[in-house]
Amino acid sequence: MSVSLGSSTAEHSFYGGKVVARLSSLRFRLLLVSGIVVIVAIGAGALVSSLIITGQFERFVREGGTLGERCFQVIIGPGARVSQEMFLNSVNRSLWSAVLAAGIVAVVLSLTISQRILGPVGELTKAAHRMQSGDLRQRVHVQSQDELGALAQAFNAMADGLAETEDLRRHLINDVAHELRTPLSNVCGYLEAMNDGVTEPTPSIIESLYEEAMLLQRLVEDLQELALAEAGQLKLASQPTAIGDIITKTANAHRTAASEKDIQIVIDLAPGLPAVRADRARISQVLRNLLDNAITHTPPGGQITITARQSGTYVEVSVHDTGSGISYEHLPYVFDRFYRADPSRARATGGAGLGLAIVKQLVEAHGGRAWVRSTVGQGSTFLFTVPITLQQAAPGQTIDPA
Repeated sequence: MSVSLGSSTAEHSFYGGKVVARLSSLRFRLLLVSGIVVIVAIGAGALVSSLIITGQFERFVREGGTLGERCFQVIIGPGARVSQEMFLNSVNRSLWSAVLAAGIVAVVLSLTISQRILGPVGELTKAAHRMQSGDLRQRVHVQSQDELGALAQAFNAMADGLAETEDLRRHLINDVAHELRTPLSNVCGYLEAMNDGVTEPTPSIIESLYEEAMLLQRLVEDLQELALAEAGQLKLASQPTAIGDIITKTANAHRTAASEKDIQIVIDLAPGLPAVRADRARISQVLRNLLDNAITHTPPGGQITITARQSGTYVEVSVHDTGSGISYEHLPYVFDRFYRADPSRARATGGAGLGLAIVKQLVEAHGGRAWVRSTVGQGSTFLFTVPITLQQAAPGQTIDPA
């Protein structure tokens, strides 16, 4: 008995909850409001019309008029005299018939309009629930150009963004696993060989293990730095800085690596460059990454040219190499994480593929932008801008501080 009562109570509670949910739904409220509006409008129209007609007829009768061919000839014969009650009853019957017909039409129109409004909302709700379950392929059909159409377009744009983010997340996991696998495999292989007594811990093996460990450390640091920059949490020690000094010192630090490949580094600075507002260490890191990339892709006997010019309220810096260049289809993606035009992903052709992504994030954190120009067979030019200091901005111009 107790189980039956509990089951009955739960069933009543379930159906009661469904009834309450339906009564509080947008569909029910919209239909209720539409019905109330229709009823009030019809009632008010009928009441006002009845009062007006009654008053006009009473005045007409008091003045001794007759009803002829021009007035209600369908209800009353031409030229006949009728009583006030007969006329009012006939008029009221016709009036209420018209009101009833108008009410039916109004209800049908209200239902149709409500369905046109609630149909897309219901479709959006179902698509959102399916997306919540993990199906990011959901899209809704845009049926109009009004607010509901704009809502559908916004939903589709959100779905596209979520799908793209999910793809990037999967690619990031795969790329990180790929980059970590090689050095970890080398370290584990050496350690296993030494543990089994197959290999002695010679200085060359220890040096190799150290290089692999440093590679892992740099990869983790790059990932952490990139994550901070993308989250807008990277702290910059921005101050007025001479961009020429940063370029000269960074280029000089890379001359040894460049000379080992018989590559010449040329610096071309415009005279009178204004000071920029920047973090010296971060801008130096940007240049280091660009120079490392240029040295890697420039053949022996080539040249790397670093230029700096003022462009409006910015200083524009470019790093041009005489390498093989980048094909057109790869240009939009060179600043993406782990992206490399070389599908072999050989470590000799560009490291982990994080350098240019870090360049883009660091430059944008300073309020500038980074881009690339390249022609296959003629080399590549990587450019970025840094805002000049507020004190040197032209009149009427403003610069966003870093």
